[in-house]
Amino acid sequence: MVAIMKALLIDGDAGQLARSRLQDLMLRNTTSGKRARAGLSEPFELADKTGAGDYGIVNDAGVLWQGQRQTIAMCILTRTEIASAPNSNDVIADATRLIVSELAA
Repeated sequence: MVAIMKALLIDGDAGQLARSRLQDLMLRNTTSGKRARAGLSEPFELADKTGAGDYGIVNDAGVLWQGQRQTIAMCILTRTEIASAPNSNDVIADATRLIVSELAA
């Protein structure tokens, strides 16, 4: 998943027009407001796609920009062994905070 995000949104393997359209769509994503975006602070920006399902699955994948400094592809996937486990957006937000703290250091 990280390789796909990097190829499409960082390396531009699908071409500039496709990259720009995909980036625009993913930057406007609102489903990660309580997930990865909840773990961000200025100047970080995220173009991402979320997912969820049974077994407590909560996912967020995309590209994180730190102003003009660094761009990274990230993918945070969660799963439990219990089919009825609740989804926890906090896990994604906390993992994103860890990533951001490492990048800011």
